[in-house]
Amino acid sequence: MGAIWRYIHTKLKFRGVTMAVPDQVPFNQYTASGVSASFTYSFKILDADQLLIKLDGVAQTTGFTVGGVAADAGGVVTFSAAPAAGVLVELIRSTPASRSTDYAPNGDLQESVLDADFDRAYMALQDARASRSHHEAATGRYRVA
Repeated sequence: MGAIWRYIHTKLKFRGVTMAVPDQVPFNQYTASGVSASFTYSFKILDADQLLIKLDGVAQTTGFTVGGVAADAGGVVTFSAAPAAGVLVELIRSTPASRSTDYAPNGDLQESVLDADFDRAYMALQDARASRSHHEAATGRYRVA
């Protein structure tokens, strides 16, 4: 734990407050025009599989490409055919709340590995916060979990 604290302290004290993942709302919604096949997402994803794409509430698994993976500002989803006019297009980051990194006792603690682990955890927290806010806005009440 000491190595992690020193790492965080060094980031805050000597480099100014830095954060690899900006504070972002991890979803975008659009109403399709029937003409445009490209829709931007304004948040960082670490992997294309982290992006949940829905058309009128139905999850899509094919018929699109995802650009901008790992870019802080997001990227673009391009459908092979433009969604019909009036279709609700939802682009939602869905970060698994799990981790696969296993730090070895007395092993090397590499900055890039630790950064990626913290990024994933921070993204999962942002996703949970956005999901709760979305639920509250849709229902007018708090969800008890």
